[in-house]
Parts: sequence; structure tokens; C-alpha cells
Amino acid sequence: MFDGSHLAGTVTAILGPSGAGKSSLLDLISGRTIAKHQGTVTLNGKPRDKSFKTYIGYVTQDER
Repeated sequence: MFDGSHLAGTVTAILGPSGAGKSSLLDLISGRTIAKHQGTVTLNGKPRDKSFKTYIGYVTQDER
């Protein structure tokens, strides 16, 4: 379970071993997936909406 808030102008690192759910967490926060989860993602106390993507960036790892 993840519960946290982050201040503007700060950098947050998400660390953990393989299979710990880091990518799943980022997928949920970014809105890439909403499948099988409970809870709410908010920005400045407001629920995520269409403008949310203008405030968050997430680039997936490209394995070749």
C-alpha cells in the first residue's frame, strides 16, 4: 500500500527489487492503467481528470 504526498520542486525516487510493483505503481499514478485497484489519485487535493497528464510525465523503459 502506498500513501504519500510530495511537495512541488522535489524529486522522489521509487526503489525496490524486481517484482516489487514499482512499474505498477507508476502506471496507476500516471493513469496508464486503472485495472483492479482501490484508492484515489489526487493533484492538489482534486481527483485526477483530463488535465492531470499535463502535470505528470512517465517514460517506460525500452528493452532491446
